[in-house]
Formats: sequence, structure tokens, C-alpha cells
Amino acid sequence: MPIKNKHRKHPKLNKPFEGIYHHNEWQIIGDNCDNIFIFTQQITETLPDLKIGYLDNDHNPEQYQNTFYTHIEKKDKLSEFKTKSIDNPYQTRKFVSNLDLLFVNGNHYQASKQIILLNEQRLDKLEKKISTLNNIQLVVTENQNQEIPGFLLNQIGKTEPIIIPKTNISELVSFFMKDYHDNKVLLNGLVLAGGNSQRMGLDKGQIVYHQKEQREHEADLLNGFCAKTFISCKKEHQDSIQSQYDLICDTYIGLGPYGGILSALREHPDRAWLVVACDLPFLTQSSVEQLISERDTSKLATCFYNKETQFPEPLITIWEPRAYPILLDYLSQGFSCPRKVLINEDIKMIEPVDNSTLININSKEDWNTYEDRFTPE
Repeated sequence: MPIKNKHRKHPKLNKPFEGIYHHNEWQIIGDNCDNIFIFTQQITETLPDLKIGYLDNDHNPEQYQNTFYTHIEKKDKLSEFKTKSIDNPYQTRKFVSNLDLLFVNGNHYQASKQIILLNEQRLDKLEKKISTLNNIQLVVTENQNQEIPGFLLNQIGKTEPIIIPKTNISELVSFFMKDYHDNKVLLNGLVLAGGNSQRMGLDKGQIVYHQKEQREHEADLLNGFCAKTFISCKKEHQDSIQSQYDLICDTYIGLGPYGGILSALREHPDRAWLVVACDLPFLTQSSVEQLISERDTSKLATCFYNKETQFPEPLITIWEPRAYPILLDYLSQGFSCPRKVLINEDIKMIEPVDNSTLININSKEDWNTYEDRFTPE
């Protein structure tokens, strides 16, 4: 008897991360709440240039009437998120999505990676919870000579964590920075070639400036720097594009470049995207290299500053994964302009070494202006 395909009630979507609240989350457990917070503050004050949050239970929730709430306090470099004990991780994710690192009070909440603060006075409490800790990566001892209890040795034997005394702040900071850089989000490339090209009168992606179609030329350029490169197009055009590169068809329809960026983030929400429009014949390897070398992963995006328009240039931009919910939020408010997002959000802008990088040719008038610099084949 043939096996029927299992009915899927909802479409399958790629998840941006495997954590409960954040892609880089650390559950701190083994000590009391005050000492866990003090440890978090010490690490936060020493870690350079990272956006760090601390998720904790609000121990005085009587003042709030809501079933769920998140109260945010800014303490120097640390953003503290206090929630009611009936936690809603789906809501919390929205508040912490712009962070580089999230510490979690393990006495109240779980997280995908764990840190043990080894307090001799609380070993009995730790032992009761030890079976829930399946990814212990760091044990912080009270001193250099502190012994690891047997129940903890049995559990950490599965993961072989690093052991560091809490007095060695520099080594602790090095641990977190190494983890941050080792887990740096990979960069994909995206050539936006899904426009109607109404002003040009022909498909801009097919114009040959450099011995091959422009969309192929740019894809080759990005591929030298990116983990994987894609060409963005409309679904109805995919059969007409003969390319060695994979295509990402628009799943956000009628939004122009905005829809292309969102469609890429939807396809691979755990990747950053170096996005370029296909009408940039002056884009060079050195310009791409400059943008990537000055990439700031703690920002929403890294882009060039256009001196002529005095605005950020959205279509030669690295969009980090954290941009996905932000772009969706702007869309829900009726905006589909990527430049508007860049203007109003926390980004890094750099001045291009070569200003001609930003010149686009998207109309016959543009071509007439620059025809002495290019003779398309």
C-alpha cells in the first residue's frame, strides 16, 4: 500500500537560529541571582564594542497587570530585560534581536549554551538541575584550585568545557570574544536582477559591460568574497536566466529591491547578505573588498555613503540577519524603501575610495551620460 505524504498544515520556513531567545545566548547558572548579574556586568564592562543584553525574571512584578511584559533598563553598556515569570519567548526575541550576545539568568530561564558559576554553597541546587544542562561550554571556578564535583564532571564529560577562575577576567573576555568571532555570521552575495527595466527599455541584467552579462559579472565579483552567491529575480523570469548561480525568486511580490532583500533573508535568515543592484557597471573588486573589510556585524547594515545624494546607498550594502525583522516591521508600517531603513536605524556608513562605484546606469539618459566610459557589447 503506498504511503501517503504527510499533510503539512503550515508552509515550511527556515528558522533564523536554534536558540530559545537569541542566536548567541548563554544561560548562567550555579550561583544566586545577584552574583549572576554581577558576573554579567563584569564581563560586559570589559567586552569591547558588543551589544550585550541580560534576560532576567522581574522579582517584583506586582506593579504590572499584563499577562506578559518586558521591562528594559539601560545600565551603561548592558541592556537588562526583565520579564514576568510566565515567559513568552516569541515576544522576547523581538526585544533582543539587535544584540550581539545575550546572557540569561539560568535560575529562571534556559538557553542553548550554558555557563556554570561554581559556588560551593549552592552545589545541591545545581545538582538538582544538572540533567537540564546539555551544552555546558564554560565552568567559572571561585579560585584556581577549586575541585569540580563528581556530578558536574559526569555531565560536562559530554562537552569538555573550558574551566577559568572568575578572577581571571582577561581570559574570560578572550573566551567570549573567540566564541563571538568563531560564530561570526557567514556572508552571502545577492545580485538584484528582478526589476522591470522600464526606463532602460531592456533587461539591465543582460547588458554586457565586461565580456559577460552584467548579472553574471557582478555575481562572479561577489563570489570571490562570499560563502555563496545568488541572483535575485522574479519567479516568471527564472526559466529565462541561464546561470551557474542559484536563483532566489521573489516571495515578497511587487516591492522592487526591498522584496528581493526580504526574499533572500527569508531563504537564509541566518546569513548576512552583500546586496548589489545589477545596474552598477563601475563596481570593482577593490570596492567590494573595502565594504567587507569595514563590515560591522554589531550594526544593522554596513553601506557606502553617497556624497552626491548625502544619503546611505542601500543597493551596495551588507545587511546583517538582524535586519530581517526590522525590514518586516517597516513593511508593516507601509514603507518599502531600503534607504529609509538605513537612514533611521543603527548602521555603519563608509566613504568609498572610488566614488564611481556608486554610479548606476538604469535609463537611456544615464547611458548617454557615460557612453564614453563604456561600450556595451
